[in-house]
Amino acid sequence: MNIPILSDIVIILGISVFIVLIFQRLKLPSILGFLGTGVPIGPHGLGFVQASHEIELLSEIGIIFLLFVIGIEFSLSSLASIKKTVIGGGLMQVFGTIGITAVLARFSGLSWNEAVFLGFVFSLSSTAIVLKLLQESGEVTAPHGRISVAILIFQDIIVVPMMLAVPILAGETVLFGDATDPVILQHVRVHKARVVVVAISDAATTKKIVRIVRDFSEVAYIIVRTRYSREITENLRIGADEVIPEEFETSIEIFTSVLKKYLVPMDEIQRFINTVRSHNYDLLLSENPGRKFSGTELHIPSMEIATLKVQQGDNKVVGKTIAESKLRSHFGITVLSIKRGEKYLKNLGPEDQILQDDVLYIFGSPDHISDFNTYLKM
Repeated sequence: MNIPILSDIVIILGISVFIVLIFQRLKLPSILGFLGTGVPIGPHGLGFVQASHEIELLSEIGIIFLLFVIGIEFSLSSLASIKKTVIGGGLMQVFGTIGITAVLARFSGLSWNEAVFLGFVFSLSSTAIVLKLLQESGEVTAPHGRISVAILIFQDIIVVPMMLAVPILAGETVLFGDATDPVILQHVRVHKARVVVVAISDAATTKKIVRIVRDFSEVAYIIVRTRYSREITENLRIGADEVIPEEFETSIEIFTSVLKKYLVPMDEIQRFINTVRSHNYDLLLSENPGRKFSGTELHIPSMEIATLKVQQGDNKVVGKTIAESKLRSHFGITVLSIKRGEKYLKNLGPEDQILQDDVLYIFGSPDHISDFNTYLKM
């Protein structure tokens, strides 16, 4: 039985034993020893442990069991008895910490939004770490332990409205106003803007905004989103630097999907898209059908990847190995992978079998794939 993260678990437990012993000799909490273990052996340290995602899932399960064990020591009556402490003590601790931190941060030069956000950060504690420390010292049910638990409960509740408030505190300032009004544009200091994006659906209003912005600044780079290609020329004439029509961008997305299906390399696709955009979509305009630009040549391979299901069992493929079926010599195709039930078989060898109801991922020319698909259905 192969457990991929077993070696990582052994490394973590083996090293943590020695580090925790050192911390205990120094009369420091063992949980600090576990934290001290993760820093040097993790992917950002010496790199002994690479499966950080899987280890993270295991650690979350460990926290769940820790809270469960601590919960066994409480009863509903004991929790009900500290409800006043939850509200009163929690309010004092959380909002007191936020207030003191925000004032100090404001005096340090931060804005009020940044200062309050910093207060949010300092007001919260790690429930798992604090409860673990209380459990190790046998103080969970002690008076000061009960007060600590009450405050932790309040923190876990208040964190939800804090998360809702963070976008308001930490986000950039958003001003609402009529962009066709020069007073509004002057108020937002459009004359100092390096880039201006106009993305509204009304064509006439878009042109009016472009003219006003260009009157304020000759150096601002104006990007305009329009609905139709016929609006490109006029917007460029009145001062826009770049015009992006929705209908052409949709066409480009469709065309990109088609090219990916034909296995055109992504760097060639991206070079083609950049060329089309840099020439203001002239390549896609119907009035320029014969016009060509350098960088628009695409080399479309005559091969493709397809997915076929083995539905019939009475043929020369089912039940045989890849080598025995001679798919390459008989059908001109290559099997890249096999989906069998919920599993994917990768790194296939000549000894791997093809079974009925398998899904084959094959590579070959469209004609060869079509012929093989017909054979599987016979």
